[in-house]
Amino acid sequence: MRSSQEKRKQWQAHFAAQRESGLSVQRYCDKHQLKKHQFIYYKQQLKDEPSIESKPKLLPIVVQRPKSIQIKINGISLELDVATPPSWLAQVLMEMGR
Repeated sequence: MRSSQEKRKQWQAHFAAQRESGLSVQRYCDKHQLKKHQFIYYKQQLKDEPSIESKPKLLPIVVQRPKSIQIKINGISLELDVATPPSWLAQVLMEMGR
C-alpha cells in the first residue's frame, strides 16, 4: 500500500505533466488511464500544498543608481549630482564647518 506522501507526489507529478503537456484534463486523463473526477478531486485537495517539483522563482533585480544625493547639515540642504567629486564635497563640508 502506498503512503499518503507517495500518493501526493504521484498526483502532483500528474498535475505538472498535464500542465506541461498542453492537453485538457480530460484528454490527459484518457491518455494516462486516470479518472477525471479523481484528478479534479486531488487537484483541489492538494492545491494549497507546495508542489514537490516546485522550484523557487527567480525574479530579476534592477538596481538603479540615484541621479543625485541630498545632504542636510545644520539646516543647510545640498543636492549634488552623484558624479560630484568626493574631494570637492570634502572641501565644501570643511568650509561649512568654519
